[in-house]
Amino acid sequence: MILLSSTSLILLVFCSFSYFVVINGRIAITIDSSSSEEEHKPKDKEPCCTDRMKNRDESDIDCGGFNCPKCQDMKKCTSPNDCLSDVCINNTCIPSPSCLDRIRNQDESDIDCGGLSCPKCQNMKSCTSSNDCLSNVCINSTCIPSPSCQDQIKNQDETDIDCGGRSCQKCQDTKTCNVACDCLSDVCIKNKCIPSPSCQDQIKNQDETDVDCGGSICPKCNNGKACNTSVDCLSDQCRVQFCQTCSLVSFENGDFESGTISDWTLGGGLRTSISSSEILPKYFLPGGQFYNYTIAMTHSSIVTNGSDPLLGDLMPGIVEGGQYSFRVEDLEKGGYASVISRKINNYFCLDIYFSWLAVLQNGNHSSNQSSLVIVQLDDFTTGESLILRRYDAGATGSGVDNRFQAKDDYFYTPAWQSEHLAIDNTRFGHNFTLTVLAADCEPSGHVGYLYLDSFSGLSP
Repeated sequence: MILLSSTSLILLVFCSFSYFVVINGRIAITIDSSSSEEEHKPKDKEPCCTDRMKNRDESDIDCGGFNCPKCQDMKKCTSPNDCLSDVCINNTCIPSPSCLDRIRNQDESDIDCGGLSCPKCQNMKSCTSSNDCLSNVCINSTCIPSPSCQDQIKNQDETDIDCGGRSCQKCQDTKTCNVACDCLSDVCIKNKCIPSPSCQDQIKNQDETDVDCGGSICPKCNNGKACNTSVDCLSDQCRVQFCQTCSLVSFENGDFESGTISDWTLGGGLRTSISSSEILPKYFLPGGQFYNYTIAMTHSSIVTNGSDPLLGDLMPGIVEGGQYSFRVEDLEKGGYASVISRKINNYFCLDIYFSWLAVLQNGNHSSNQSSLVIVQLDDFTTGESLILRRYDAGATGSGVDNRFQAKDDYFYTPAWQSEHLAIDNTRFGHNFTLTVLAADCEPSGHVGYLYLDSFSGLSP
């Protein structure tokens, strides 16, 4: 302590490292040596991202962690967030994108494989084409082991898993198939292997009379199918070894026994402006260019049994069987033409029958001016005319054949003319149309008419 003279004033002053006191005119200076030693020691620096030391939460020197910049490639890391590349593998920052960055990037189809840059992918990795896969098989965007018949995968040309096609064994029943050869049963129906023999195998086997029908095991056959006896047919009619439904009923009033023209179509009109050679029945049917409703409805009619009003006993009764027939055109002169037509749909019988009687009055006209009749049976399905009779009362008699006889100025048929069309099974299911026309002469002074009956699948 150092004592100095001064006044009696007591003054206490503090300084950084010492203090002095004035007491009774003396100044005493005291140095605080303990305090100054601690304060003057060098202080440690605060850690920072430029101190060239790995401290705080850095993953490598001055990088990584929450506070410092991300680390360059190949620096240490603890998570992808430590790396500029955002790729941390085995605690090392890895360049990205690459085929080792464990990220699906670039054009890779799966992580670090596939695409144009990286190696091909192992089995079961994602792919976009077969080129992405080591197996060169990409199915449903997945690399599949190279195909075989034991890989439990539907591949190669297999129709079902590990079966069918040209490479693998045939498929068991109920498996998917494309053709019969894909199946052990050799029966493929609607792309399924079906047990054989059966009534659904689309093969004529067992004791079937046609494919999958007839015989003692399978259902009865539809019309048009082959049969041995009537028990093979749904219709219970087996004729010439084919199932049929042939009766008057199948023609629905084909014999006019309802007393009406039900199911028939009538036509009519004037023919005074058209020559006989140019006349076609369709011109006088509804929609035709000469069709006239009034004439159609009034110049033809149902008739009952009896004799022809003009030829009497020279002709048979005007009804062939039953109580009714139909007269096409009447006895009224005037240049009229009348037509009747009937269409039979989806026909499965081997025969079509119908009968007619005709009267043509000869007015010494040319064939083109004379009265005429036309009888026509067509296969509507194919557009073919199967029966066509066309007669006129031309003065020379050349417009009729030996079906007709002459009496005075009339040509007439002395007996019912029975027409029979034998149908082969290639026409089964077709539609057929019968059309009959009768017309007065063009100058309008002479009549022509025809009786029609017994349109049926059975002989009259």
